[in-house]
Amino acid sequence: MNQDYLVYANFAYNLQDAHEELTKILELIKPNSEFDEEYFEVKMAHLYWHLNNAWNTRNISGEQLESADGKQMNLWGEFPKDLKPL
Repeated sequence: MNQDYLVYANFAYNLQDAHEELTKILELIKPNSEFDEEYFEVKMAHLYWHLNNAWNTRNISGEQLESADGKQMNLWGEFPKDLKPL
């Protein structure tokens, strides 16, 4: 992982936000809670986007992170091409 502070901060932010989303999902699926499939889908997509972003940006430079546009951010949010599913 790149030791650049900006890259580390981005990595930590994405993992923290993923953690928060996972906590919300766990609340959503508790017994006797009202389950909203659409809300669940949005929360899962948001969770995965942050996990993917953390993985895909772990070795970039701070300059790459600072100059990223919306298109690049969306690419970083895609499932990693260098991570094999188990």
